[in-house]
Amino acid sequence: TRTASQSTTETINLGVYGEEVASYQDRFFVTGGLRYDGNSAFGTGFSGVYYPKLGMSWLLSDEKFFPRINALNSFRVRATYGASGVQPGALNALRFYQTANANIAGTEQSGVTLTALGNANLKPEYSGEFEAGFDVAAFSNKTSIELTYYNKKTKDALINAPLAPSLGGAITTLLENIGSTRNEGMELTWNQRVIDRRQ
Repeated sequence: TRTASQSTTETINLGVYGEEVASYQDRFFVTGGLRYDGNSAFGTGFSGVYYPKLGMSWLLSDEKFFPRINALNSFRVRATYGASGVQPGALNALRFYQTANANIAGTEQSGVTLTALGNANLKPEYSGEFEAGFDVAAFSNKTSIELTYYNKKTKDALINAPLAPSLGGAITTLLENIGSTRNEGMELTWNQRVIDRRQ
């Protein structure tokens, strides 16, 4: 009985990224960027994905209209949006087979069996997150407070969807972009220097 096996995994990833940072009078800051990813792990029905980002911050305490408070050193507001993704596995989008031996009428014959169905429309998971908040420094910078609201949503999450048992065979699942999750909340950070002496 002759047997043969071969295993090859090749992945090609192409990414292009651009970013611009601008500021006005060292008070107002804007950062914008865009990334494009193409990957051989994507299905043939999907070409590539764009990941944008945009962030802004404003040092309000340096503006003339902001009230002067002796204990307050700085007050900054900020907001940002960014996107990211998770690539599927190198072979998840492909349909492939493996060798197998079959006994036909008492004679050993070479054959193949289906190992993976593949998914021509497979694409990466896509996550977009929005954050907004403010930063405060007070009491000669001995106290710093950061408050952030975040809202992150992931769509096209990669899920192994079960297949109908009536299809037969050893393959029971198919990887598809059918999941979605949301993560939302608040974060508070308080840093305090309690003792600050020469000794």
